[in-house]
Amino acid sequence: MTNIELIKEFYRSFQEHDDTAFRRICTQDLEWIQNEGLPHRAVHKGAEAVFEKIFQRGHGTLKDCVYHIERILEAGSAVVVMGHYEGQSTSEKNLKGEAHVYDIRDDKVCRLRMFADTHPMWEVMSTAS
Repeated sequence: MTNIELIKEFYRSFQEHDDTAFRRICTQDLEWIQNEGLPHRAVHKGAEAVFEKIFQRGHGTLKDCVYHIERILEAGSAVVVMGHYEGQSTSEKNLKGEAHVYDIRDDKVCRLRMFADTHPMWEVMSTAS
């Protein structure tokens, strides 16, 4: 599996809540670093912590939240994904851009860093409560 295929499988497993696949493609010491300034921002360490705090808690306060990949760039053991989240808050659909940077080690995802303008996210998430 190429690094790009690995990241596509990462998104698929996350979106479909396929915890078996997620655990298989991530290192045990996975770091999940959410964007500073994001509501509920945190740094999660360990595949189990990510599973418990992200998978089981849900994808946030937006209903039907999906990340749409627009572009994937590979640079050695790193993969950069540019895309946008689409979700429903109350009665309107919202699109918010975000970039994800992945580090790969031993053919597994070992770190995810998220980058976005958090002001629009706060606006959307505050109306979804």
